[in-house]
Amino acid sequence: MADPIHETGARDRFDAGLAYAVGRGWDWTQALALANACASYYVDTGRSTDRTSLSAWL
Repeated sequence: MADPIHETGARDRFDAGLAYAVGRGWDWTQALALANACASYYVDTGRSTDRTSLSAWL
């Protein structure tokens, strides 16, 4: 099996989305949804996001 060519590095974005949501008092379902959305956006675009861009992308 070949070594992966590229690592996405989306964990930081996941962690940031989760920390934001938990800090705002969101329930775990919503917090994990935001964390996954932030990480997925980065995997798809290669960029971090803001509220407006994430909302449009979703």
